[in-house]
Amino acid sequence: MVPPRGHTPTARTDSEALFLALLAWYIREVTFPLREKNIKGQVALITGGAGGIGRLLALKLAKKGCDVVIWDANLAAAEAVVKEVLALGQKAAAYNVDVTNREVVYATAKDVLGKFGSVDILINNAGIVAGKKLLEADDARAELTIKVNTIALLWVTKAFLPSMMQKKRGHVVTIASSAGRVGVNGMVDYCASKFGAVGFDEALRGELRHSAPELRTTCVCPGYISTGMFKGAQMSSTIPFLNPVVRAIMPVLEPDYIADKIVTAIVRNQTILVAPRFGYLSYLFRATTPTFVLDFAFDVLGVSRSMEKFKLEETGRA
Repeated sequence: MVPPRGHTPTARTDSEALFLALLAWYIREVTFPLREKNIKGQVALITGGAGGIGRLLALKLAKKGCDVVIWDANLAAAEAVVKEVLALGQKAAAYNVDVTNREVVYATAKDVLGKFGSVDILINNAGIVAGKKLLEADDARAELTIKVNTIALLWVTKAFLPSMMQKKRGHVVTIASSAGRVGVNGMVDYCASKFGAVGFDEALRGELRHSAPELRTTCVCPGYISTGMFKGAQMSSTIPFLNPVVRAIMPVLEPDYIADKIVTAIVRNQTILVAPRFGYLSYLFRATTPTFVLDFAFDVLGVSRSMEKFKLEETGRA
């Protein structure tokens, strides 16, 4: 039987895939609120928690009844966040930690576990960016980006996973990025590090499904957030009159919004959080679209030019 003109099997398959993806998303959004967990009394540890999204997460989790531990390279800023958490009636502590130094990570983790008894929610939030093209990037800075954004995940998570497994309770959150799902012009080292973070989360979830099914993981893949880390970055289409539409579906996110979404993802045991929501379609596009079409789409959507006006702050940290 010859298929009707304009209705090829490939087109039908793509439509079915899109329908199933939208149906799964709808079911998830409807059912998640019915099974939120209570995290009151749990201990949350946040790396890079002295500012930006980390600070907001600390305060929002404290309001949920969590005690909070802040790890950061800026001890003074971390202690300031601790004061805010204490004012909310929760226990808190700050530690000066270089997450790329595994000896320091393991020793400090031992101290935390001794004082708090457990870490129930681990948020791997520490991150840095340089925003340079490969041939312009400083080698040492590029190496540090990989160490902070990817390699540190190994040491920090290994430090707390055994106690979580022993208690049969725990949640590991990896703050990755949409740049860990889509390569972006001007961020080769950063994308490499965040692709690594996404792979880390996926593989860890696979391991825990078999060795410790009571534990949960969440991978967070936001777009640009107006924390200052990506100052000046925004979508800029090659077709200028489309910019209002592009920035409506892929806006620069407000920090408070994404922090709320992360806390919600934790209490709902959501495995993957992508923001803005349009970003979820990248899975479908990559699976069904030829590379040259994707490249053209990235130009039209402004992804390829999004770092053109980026300005690196002094730290470039999350």
